[in-house]
Amino acid sequence: MKKSKARFAAVWLVSTLITIVLLGGTGMLLYQKYFSPESSSKEESYSGDDLVFTPGEEHSQTTLFILDAGDGENNKIFVLSRFLPADGQFILIPMPGKTFCQVNTKKTTLYEFYRTGGSSSAVSAFENALNIPIEKYMKFDRDSFNTLVDILGGANVDLPRDFFYINPETGENTNLKKGRQLLDGNKLRQLLTFPEFDEGEDFRTKITASVLADMLNGAVSERLADTLDNSFKAIINSVETNISALDYDFRKKAIEYLIRPGTKPVTFKLPQGEYSKDKEPVFMLDSKFGEDVAYWFKVESLMPS
Repeated sequence: MKKSKARFAAVWLVSTLITIVLLGGTGMLLYQKYFSPESSSKEESYSGDDLVFTPGEEHSQTTLFILDAGDGENNKIFVLSRFLPADGQFILIPMPGKTFCQVNTKKTTLYEFYRTGGSSSAVSAFENALNIPIEKYMKFDRDSFNTLVDILGGANVDLPRDFFYINPETGENTNLKKGRQLLDGNKLRQLLTFPEFDEGEDFRTKITASVLADMLNGAVSERLADTLDNSFKAIINSVETNISALDYDFRKKAIEYLIRPGTKPVTFKLPQGEYSKDKEPVFMLDSKFGEDVAYWFKVESLMPS
């Protein structure tokens, strides 16, 4: 009798385990098909047998890029950017250091906010001047800017004239010839931070926008996508930024989507405004320019007008 009961218990146990495995396997398949995050995510869709990534609005990001190449206002370059992978766009807006900004009761230029308060102060000044949110910033010095330009393969520039200057303090020699040429990071930095343009400060803004857009578009290739991880590490370890590895991981597929070979996703907009007639002129933005930026960037203004 005991043997019969034991045999029955064994049969029951085995059959129960088989049932659990079968039902568990079926349940897992049903869960993966209908309820798993991968299948229900808005970020991915199926095309035949291949999984195709599609970026969404959540992957968009506004970042202020700062080049701090030395002392003096001309050595500080500010470029606002908007990453819009769902629209296949990366928009650049260079802003003069002399742009007038106000935060609470403090009124001065973008350059002065940065000089006295650093990157976070420049972000706040920009947010108030344009009335839009800016999530991230990235500050380059000379070395990290050289690293970036080397990764992107240099900048092809067609210079309208010769640019020659010897820095009396450092002895650095800037000698850029008229015509089309490929500039490395050092020479590009010398061009963008040239102490005084005969064409006026508007020329600095325009050449910064066009050169950076051309360089970024020229770098779009399978090679850049294949080396994305190494490029990110090389850059992020050499700059001051509040962009984290988690931010990068979240947007990596969106970046790869944006820089597909054959595309030219980078465009630029120029700031609208004019310089004041003061002894020390400042750049006064047009009152509606912030609204234009909010429209281009697809963001809501911080405070309704």
